Amino acid sequence: MAAQSSSCTEFAVSKRVLDLTTAALNISNSSNPLVNGALELGQWLGRERLNRYELAEFLSKAKGLAFPNEIGQQFCEKVKESGLQNPLPHIFLSQSGSLGRMMVQDPWLCWIVSSSALLYQFHDSSTSISDVICIFITRCKAAKEDFRYEFDILQRPDMAQIRFVTDKIVSSVWLNVVIAGHGTITLPQELKAICPRGHVLPSPVLGLVMHQLHQGGPRMILQSRHFLANIALWLLLHHHGRLVVVVSGRIIFDQDHGHSDKEIELRVAQYCPEEGPCIEKDTTHRCQVLEDVGGEEKHFQSGTYEGPSQPYQAPGVRQALYDIPKLYPSSSRASKSSIQLLVKCTAQRVMQWLLQVPLFTPAAFSTFGFQVSGTHEVENQKLVISDALSRIPGILNFKGADVKLSSVVYASVQDDHDDGDISMCSSAMSLKKFEPDLGEDRKIEEVLPCFPILQDFLQEVKASCLCPRCQSKDETIKTLLQPGCLRRVAFNDVMLLMAHGIADGFGCDDVSAVREVDSIIESIVALLHDFCMGKRVAWDTWFSTAACVYLGCPFKYPSKADIRGIGTSFLGGTTYAAIQYGNLSVLAPWLDLTKEVKLQHCFGLIQGKGTVGIIRNHDDEHGVFQFKGVEETFAIVLTQDTEDTSSYVDRFKKPTMPKGTILDLEDDRTDVDYDVFLAPADQNTYRFLYRVSSENHNRIVDPSATVVRLSRGTGGSGCPHKGSESSKQANLQQASYIYTFDEVLGRWSNLETIETDEENAMPTESTKPEGDDSHHLEDGSLHFSTLLDSHIKVNVALALALNDAVVLNDGISSCLSCVQIQARSETMPLCQVDAEEEDRPNRMIVNMHPNLSRGLTKARTKRQAIRS
Repeated sequence: MAAQSSSCTEFAVSKRVLDLTTAALNISNSSNPLVNGALELGQWLGRERLNRYELAEFLSKAKGLAFPNEIGQQFCEKVKESGLQNPLPHIFLSQSGSLGRMMVQDPWLCWIVSSSALLYQFHDSSTSISDVICIFITRCKAAKEDFRYEFDILQRPDMAQIRFVTDKIVSSVWLNVVIAGHGTITLPQELKAICPRGHVLPSPVLGLVMHQLHQGGPRMILQSRHFLANIALWLLLHHHGRLVVVVSGRIIFDQDHGHSDKEIELRVAQYCPEEGPCIEKDTTHRCQVLEDVGGEEKHFQSGTYEGPSQPYQAPGVRQALYDIPKLYPSSSRASKSSIQLLVKCTAQRVMQWLLQVPLFTPAAFSTFGFQVSGTHEVENQKLVISDALSRIPGILNFKGADVKLSSVVYASVQDDHDDGDISMCSSAMSLKKFEPDLGEDRKIEEVLPCFPILQDFLQEVKASCLCPRCQSKDETIKTLLQPGCLRRVAFNDVMLLMAHGIADGFGCDDVSAVREVDSIIESIVALLHDFCMGKRVAWDTWFSTAACVYLGCPFKYPSKADIRGIGTSFLGGTTYAAIQYGNLSVLAPWLDLTKEVKLQHCFGLIQGKGTVGIIRNHDDEHGVFQFKGVEETFAIVLTQDTEDTSSYVDRFKKPTMPKGTILDLEDDRTDVDYDVFLAPADQNTYRFLYRVSSENHNRIVDPSATVVRLSRGTGGSGCPHKGSESSKQANLQQASYIYTFDEVLGRWSNLETIETDEENAMPTESTKPEGDDSHHLEDGSLHFSTLLDSHIKVNVALALALNDAVVLNDGISSCLSCVQIQARSETMPLCQVDAEEEDRPNRMIVNMHPNLSRGLTKARTKRQAIRS
């Protein structure tokens, strides 16, 4: 009996486990929107560490307290627009599952989203907006005679009960709705004209006034001396009835929204001057909420407000490029406008110089980027930084008066022997001294001596600063780092403008309204430190800087594991492919290997609304698919190293074609396809796996390796026999190999150099151009591909030939005989110059069909089915 009881217990446990597993699978694969919504809500609660009972209590209290009118509903409908976006063929974007977005689907709760979003036009603090929402909810639920003044409500215990949840929801609205570009409408121009600067009610008063006007009688009046912008916009989106604005006795706005007979009148005593202050300093004014009862005005609520200190702004929503805060104190000796002009001209001069810096083959690191010399005086250099950017930054066309600054923008002080030469020796020595993980202040100390123009700029600003350090004779750089110093404020503004210029060059249309600019300053300082001390333009740092500006996300400097020194493996190190923050994402444009990849404009980004993910388990016949995406608020997606296949290559040797054999190139007939995976790698870090498949092989290929290979250069520059000699047929001038794409995918990047004998080797003296002292390989083998007929085949072949000497044969500009000579004379990658004899690169000839296609019939069919 005991054994039977134990057996029954084990069966019951196993049945429960089986049921739980089945339930988990059914839920995760469910297409029911209610189930998916519950899952997303649970994930959001886990990320925010919220108690579901506290959330339920908040939602029950907030339900139905207000409703957006027809104008507010237009905003809600825009936020509701979901569906998958497909910015790249293999990457999808899905709308965030945060509560801040989900609440807009609920007609009883969407007022919280619309209210929070519009208030960010006037308040840059989530705390202030949370106060407004909490006070409005608490006041609506309390007895009429409970309290009347703002200091009463802030002390109530029921306010504290919902405050934590409100903070989380308001922050979620900012991150996933407002900063994602779903801004509400702004005030009509006739209302903005009342005051060009804009007065607002402080948060405690605003919450009480909102309640009194919304819950009051059929005719309510708000009296104030100045036009109060935040309460006016809230009423414009949430009042169901007639809204009238009267200024100095004149009706300037009269609209009816909804079917209610209720009327709210905003009576403003005066217009504000177009220039100059509206209110004297340190003065406050009162506003009153009145109800018209039988022709008599009954007093309901009073509150105070202060005058604006800045022109009308929208501090919490997305901003235009180069629209940076003006933080200069009016007490400084120089006028604000003169300092701002100095900042603008300095940033413009540095950017003008920086964008003309020549780019060279990277020599000392494996991730995507270029080597720089720090001088413009380089002959026959075709690519400069502005060519690599997606577009020319608008900062170059700023107009303003000329400011007298140093004519010398940059002066390298890193090494006495560094005269602009980017040979392997100088690059290796500078990399040893380059310490990328220094703190921001240390990086500034190392960068400033390299920019005389910045030193002159700081000296000019110092004369206007009244802090004790600037007034003293201390000339050390550390005085710049003093918080609150006018020089530090001005320096940060120059860095901000330059960071905006980088984001502009990457193709960003606008920028995130960040509350703190520390991450942006850190990113641009790291970028300049890379340039000055590392002598490099690294994709990861530049891409992260543009992402910080556009997304408002934290800056994460690439780890030392991604900066590999000479003599280590160069098999396509991981590179930043995408960055996600909230409901916005940016992606690298070169991730799509089905299109031609070019160095021109390779430093760009693709902007998208939604979280990064991929489609798995799709059923084309029934239109069912599952989106698997990144769940973290902030996440970085990196490419995955190319998969090693040396075991296969070593075991299954490929026979060689002897010298003198007639090589007749044929069109490649290999069917190729690809799919992608996202795998978590670390906290806030994911790996992007790009798997390419052919008939006999499928292999993980690093998509960044293609653009890295192009940055290292490919041979092939035409020949004198163009048109008279065959581009498909020639005698082999030495022992060689020929590969279909199926074999390229399985074998390349793991090939061993074949030591050829004197009979089969081609004489190297005949292939070495006269006067050329570059590094040439005396022994090696030639590896031909067949005529690759699609972009993905060519791009994968380039990625797999990352560390070899490569000639890209377009089949038009060179005959096949000259292509062999070019391959023999092609300079090996600089990263391999000091490699051991057995590690010398092979000579890879990538033959392209003249008319390339995307070559992905199957993959394209699947994606079209998913989209439909």
